[in-house]
Amino acid sequence: MSADDSLSELIGRTHGRPVYLASAFAVAPRFIDDVADLLRQKQPGAVVVNSRGRYRGSSDWHKRWRQERNRYGGAIIMTVAEPFVDDTEPPTGAGIPGAHVVGESVALLCAVVCRRRF
Repeated sequence: MSADDSLSELIGRTHGRPVYLASAFAVAPRFIDDVADLLRQKQPGAVVVNSRGRYRGSSDWHKRWRQERNRYGGAIIMTVAEPFVDDTEPPTGAGIPGAHVVGESVALLCAVVCRRRF
């Protein structure tokens, strides 16, 4: 399945609700805006919300997330590849070498989204 097909499937499963675009704090918010714009171009009519532009920081996210999370129909998690300690580990995430580590907030987001029935 291509990336465009996967995106189409995700958008179809949202039933018109926004897609939450989450990222590591290491990624510049401006870059996430560019990615959100690209996703909207590929899927006209899709609503993609940049999580980094929505909250002032981790404490603001923790205060608001419980009330806001049900408005989203799906999520895309952007990670940042960290270099491997050694060369014995295989690439992950579309063959990009490096360990794709997420922080506490994104791990919690993954747990919530995975428990939901779409």
